Order: sequence, then structure tokens, then C-alpha cells
Amino acid sequence: MLKILFTETGDTGFGGSYHSLKNLVELISEEVECHVLYSNDPRVYPEGKNIYIYRAYDPITTRTIFRGFLNKVYYKLIRLFSRQKKMIDSIFRRSFLCEINKIVKDKKIDIIHTNNQPFRDDFILYDNQNHSVGLVSHIRTENIKGISISHDPKKNIRYISVSRSVESLWSKALNYSNSYVLNNFLMDNIEKNNEKIKHSYCYLGRLVGGKGIFELLDAHVEILKTFPDARLSIIGDGPLREDVESKIDELQVPFHSISVVGFVDKPKKYLSEIEAIVLPSEKEGFGRVLIEGMAQGCVAIGTRTGGIKDIIVDGENGFFLEEVSSDEIKKKVLTLFGDSDLLNKYRENSYEYIRERFSPEQYKAKIISIYREIT
Repeated sequence: MLKILFTETGDTGFGGSYHSLKNLVELISEEVECHVLYSNDPRVYPEGKNIYIYRAYDPITTRTIFRGFLNKVYYKLIRLFSRQKKMIDSIFRRSFLCEINKIVKDKKIDIIHTNNQPFRDDFILYDNQNHSVGLVSHIRTENIKGISISHDPKKNIRYISVSRSVESLWSKALNYSNSYVLNNFLMDNIEKNNEKIKHSYCYLGRLVGGKGIFELLDAHVEILKTFPDARLSIIGDGPLREDVESKIDELQVPFHSISVVGFVDKPKKYLSEIEAIVLPSEKEGFGRVLIEGMAQGCVAIGTRTGGIKDIIVDGENGFFLEEVSSDEIKKKVLTLFGDSDLLNKYRENSYEYIRERFSPEQYKAKIISIYREIT
């Protein structure tokens, strides 16, 4: 049985990369021995056979009272001495690297699969390039701002991108050759007979900048003028939660028309009651929440960016937002709510589309074949 060490260096403990890693590990653990190393405790751990969890301290990503200060020092040193990045990483990231080396040696690991963007996991990739272990870098973001790497992209690393858009951006930035595009897969079953709350819609995701959350709230004020019974659910958590709640108070809309649900491990319960899901992100690596919503009968409305372009077929199973603005969001939501036949058409088309494109069986076969190529 293949033995794979997955590393997650996300600095929050929740969000898309954590959720996608959990799904991946649970999907393949019957056939692959999965060792998962976190720098932060996730909200929810993967569970199942052949899954082993570890935690290691990383000064740059682990949440501590010193992290902010250490980040400033670390990134300033890299800017001043960019050619010495390997040495700087060997000092700052030593404890995390030592734990990786220990697990690789003790558990006889075949492949290290890094679950974040290549510049965040660069220190792991170059530290292991000269070892006998195989390397996979999973790229889940369009954010290439400030990219700085020390590893050799052309040397024994396989890159997996979550969308064609992400692959195009990173292949130009790193000039690598060994790459694959694997869209995220759908874990939940498709539910066709959900009873929907009329004129209901939601945002599902982290409450952070660049997600169009405040534009969505402004749009809701205008949508209420046409559909006074419209209900918006904000499902998720993050650093902007207090700002979001303050904004809602300022809008002075009926209290029952907007609800801030917070973090939900299994949003299926909410999605099964909602008619549409809106993702007005400026950038989005994939947009996994859209296929989760579509599986529960939500029509998808999202920005024409990143992996969203691999999910929405405009005018067939949902709408593209051509810009992140309250007016554009209002326009698309009103069009959908004003035409029940159109809403039902998009819902039916969504079921078929995600069944064909995002099945876990196809994903499992593809990723295990990549692993076997490496070994």
C-alpha cells in the first residue's frame, strides 16, 4: 500500500484548502495509507481507515501571539537576502521540516503531497528534492502575488491544479512541465427533491477580503424592493465577520431577511432549503462551494474567474457575474427569482452537469494513477 504524507500549512485552520484535503484523504484512504501533518489544528479532521494525524509547530503559519512579529522578520529577511532563502527557511522552518523528515523516515513514506500553493510550501519542496521520496504540489489558488521559490520546478515534482485557469497562471509563473488539472470533486449525494424556501439565496465561504461580501449585502437591499420576502444567508466565518455584522446593522433591513450562520462543517442542511448560491469573488481557485450547492438544487451565480469558469455554463446551469458589483449581483438574482421556469431549468441542468464532471470515482482513479506514476 502506498504511504503518502500530506502537509497543510494554511494559517487559519479552516477554509477551502482544509476542507478539500479532508475530502481527498477520506476518499482515498481505503487504498492509500494517509499521514496528515498540520501546522494549525483544523476545525474538522479527516476520519477513516488508514488515516494518521500529526501536528508540528511552524513559526510562520502556526497561530501564536508571536506569529505576527516573526512573519515581519521572516519576510523582511527574504526581501533583503532573497538568494539566501534556503538558509533563512532552514532556520525559521526547522521544527516543521524536522517533523516531516521524522515521519518520512519512521513511516517509510513514498510521496509528500503539499496541499497549499508552491510559494507557501516551497521550503518543504526544496528540502526534499534530493531525497528518494516523490513530491506533489497541489495548487488551489490564483494568488501568485509575491511569489518567491527556491525549489526547482523541473525536478521530480508533479503539480496538480484545481482548474484550467489556475494551471495556466502557475505554469507561466514557474515554467514547469509535469502538471495535471484535477477539478475538486463532489462528496455529497445529489438531492433532487429538496423543498426550497422561495426567494432564498446564500453566500458560503470564508469571510475575508476579495469575496464580494459587502457588494452582496448592498445588492440585497435592492433585491428586497422587488421581492420583500427575499432571504439571504451568510454561511461562513473569518476575520471580517464583525465588519459583516456591522454592515448588516447599518443597512436597516428586516432582521429576518439576512442571517449570519457562521462556520458550518456540513452545510448540506442549509443548501437543501436555498434556491441560489452566489459567489462574487474577485479570484477563486476553484469554487467548490458552488458544486456543493448545485448538488442540493441551488442555482449557481459566480464571477467569471478561476475555477468558477469550469463549473458554470452561462445560460445553461447558472449565471456569470461580469463584475463584482452590487448592481450586477442584483440583476442576476432578480432575473432568476423572476422566472421560475428558468430557475427549474438551471437546477435540472446542474444535476446532470456535476454528475458527469465532478464524480469522486473519476477523481480517485486519476489521483491514484498520478501517485503510481511517481513511484
